[in-house]
Amino acid sequence: MCSIRDVVALLTMAAISLGCDTFSPLVPGSVATIEMSLVESSIEVGQTTTAAAVVMDRGGASIDGAMAAFASDAPDIAAVNPTTGAVVGIARGTARITATFRDQADGRTISVVASPIRINEIYPNAERPGGYVELYNPTTDTIDLSNWTVTGRDVSRGFTIPVTATIPPFGFVLVNEGLLPQGLGTAGEAHLFSRFGAPVDSYAWGVSEAASFGRCPDGGGPFVALTLPTRKKENACFTALGSPGPR
Repeated sequence: MCSIRDVVALLTMAAISLGCDTFSPLVPGSVATIEMSLVESSIEVGQTTTAAAVVMDRGGASIDGAMAAFASDAPDIAAVNPTTGAVVGIARGTARITATFRDQADGRTISVVASPIRINEIYPNAERPGGYVELYNPTTDTIDLSNWTVTGRDVSRGFTIPVTATIPPFGFVLVNEGLLPQGLGTAGEAHLFSRFGAPVDSYAWGVSEAASFGRCPDGGGPFVALTLPTRKKENACFTALGSPGPR
């Protein structure tokens, strides 16, 4: 008569001979717990991180070959590869990433944030030199702009901001029109992408009498047509076309 140990040994040999990658010769009830971790608990839209899980037996030792399955309760916010645990931020919000093995599960919450950097002013300047796209940082923190991209209408061609570039708190950074392959034009578009390739901000304009287009108030308000460009300064919203006066 075969013992339980003999049966387990036979099943193990059969699985190996059949090439069963997912077979794990675990005795029922031998899994005590699973512990999941996240490399980062907060990421930006477009950014990736990794979830990892360790399956342990009743003695607290990790079980070799025990592969957990990963899932997200909000894949429209943070999606996860069920096998590798690779996580990517999709949209602003929070999601819970869970690792499961048999009847054991563990999870962690991840926050996905959107960058606060905004296109603050666009000075097309027609076909003359001197046009620019102005970026604004409305926070109290210095933000790294390395490898961010500014484009015109064609988002496949643009200017990538150099490594080590930063934007100070409540500060401005200009991208001169000459750096953009298509320029800006009297009617056009401007797009801003983070270093993770995620779209952050954009604005499109038509032919207008405006000297420039800027947000009122800076960083958070809607774009309005301005009669006075304000290079690396607070937008002159009191000169907005049709404006009733100073804000």
